[in-house]
Parts: sequence; structure tokens; C-alpha cells
Amino acid sequence: MASVRTEAVAGRCLRSCAVACLAVVLSAASLAALPAKGAPASSLESLTLLQAPSGTKASWASLRGKVVVLEFWATWCSPCVAALPHFNQLVASLDPAKFQFISIDDEAQHTVENFLRKKQIAGWVGIDSTGSVIKSYGVTTRPTTVIIDRTGHIAAVTSSEELTAAKLQAIAAGKSTAFKPADEVLHAAASTDPAVAQSLFAVSITRSAPGAKPSTTEHPPTGIDFRAASSDGLFTSVLDVFAQPYTLRGSMPDGLYDLHMNYGSASEREAHSPLHPRT
Repeated sequence: MASVRTEAVAGRCLRSCAVACLAVVLSAASLAALPAKGAPASSLESLTLLQAPSGTKASWASLRGKVVVLEFWATWCSPCVAALPHFNQLVASLDPAKFQFISIDDEAQHTVENFLRKKQIAGWVGIDSTGSVIKSYGVTTRPTTVIIDRTGHIAAVTSSEELTAAKLQAIAAGKSTAFKPADEVLHAAASTDPAVAQSLFAVSITRSAPGAKPSTTEHPPTGIDFRAASSDGLFTSVLDVFAQPYTLRGSMPDGLYDLHMNYGSASEREAHSPLHPRT
């Protein structure tokens, strides 16, 4: 892992980086779309399951008859981690014979396992090492929650904050239930969360999981991730080292890397980022 030190150039770097990222974000958004209500749920069989009975596969044949909640998350996603107490309490309150919760992350398995030694996530945890499941569900923001009804069709795409035992039981009973869209919930939470408002600029770089495919994921209002970028491409294209000075402490071998960026508060992004031009 390499660390990146930024000083007075941090703001300028992020503004120029945002310009470079914009085309990638828009391209990814044009190719991915969240599933529509009533659509058949995409396959989960490529997931490596943790906390599931030995030999278990997440196939819709075996899950049919259950309401399935897919929670797309990551260990570095602070809203995901903050939602865990509510999520765990919800899982404990429902009959596991009728409901199955699967938390899906595309980080390396050892990263997730290390996290689970420190914090509990109830239900199954699915490692999407190739990113194919996340891509098939059109997920570009985390946390995102996808609810699948007992027949294997999409019931809602929302956020775990919207989940209640009563709403999930209504879905199990075949009743139509209203949920706020995930992006609406996330933006509302971010606008009132002092931790988000006071967040500092941060960059982390880790090796990509084996077989990972290049992708970009935005985490509104203050984060973005690049996955499976080459070491050369990471610094010449994504971080634009020719325009901005960086100091690397340690070497960075050839290979593929994931970069996670938190570029300050929502108000700072609104004021300075070219993704939100001022008039």
C-alpha cells in the first residue's frame, strides 16, 4: 500500500482530478442502471459467501420463497458502517426461514474478514471479487439496498435506513410497499450528518482483488472510487501528477490498484468542484 501526502495543493488537485473523473463517472452511469421494480433479480451465484452454511450457493432456486435483502456496502463506507446497528437489529427480528440478508462487497476477502473480526454484520456476507454482481445490479453508490420478493423479482431499491420489519413482512405477504429511493435517503442523511460535514480530505490506495475489472463508483456527496487501475494509469491519469505535485512514501509495484477518495464536505464540493459549476 502506498500513502499519498498532499499539502496546500490538495484543493487544486481534487478540482483538476474531478475534471478527469467526470468523463469516467458519466460513462459508468450511462452503462449501469438500477433494476426496475418487478424485474427479475440478477444471478448471485458468483458470490463467495461468508457466514453461510458450508457449501451454500446463493442461487435463486434455493432462495425462492424468501424475501432477500441485498445490502451493497464496503468496509471504508462510513454510512454503511454507521447503519450496522439498525441492520443487525432488523435481521435479528425476522424469521430466517422467511428472510435472507446478504451484504455484498467487492473488496478482497481478507479485508472483509478482518473487518468482521471487529464488527458484526448479521446474515450472509457475499464477496463479489470480480464486481460482476455489483455491475449487474447497476450499483454505483453505496450503501444501496435491493429487496427481492419471494418470487425472485425486484421489490424495491432503497437504503437500509428505510427498512423496517413491518415493511419487509408486508413484502413477504405480497403487499405493495413504498420505499424512498436510495439516493434520496443518502443525500438527506448527508445534509444533516455532522461527521460528513466535517470530514477531511483523504486518499487510500490498496491492491485490487484478483480478477477485478476497471470500474468507477461515486459515493455522494463526498467520495469516489476507482478500481482495478494500473499503477501508471492511477498517477498519470486519475491523479494527474503532471499538473499537481505529490510525494509518495515507499514504492508502488506494477499491478492493479483501487483508489478511494473522500474530498471534503458537501459544501466544499459545491463551492470548489467543477462537477458543480458556479454561476
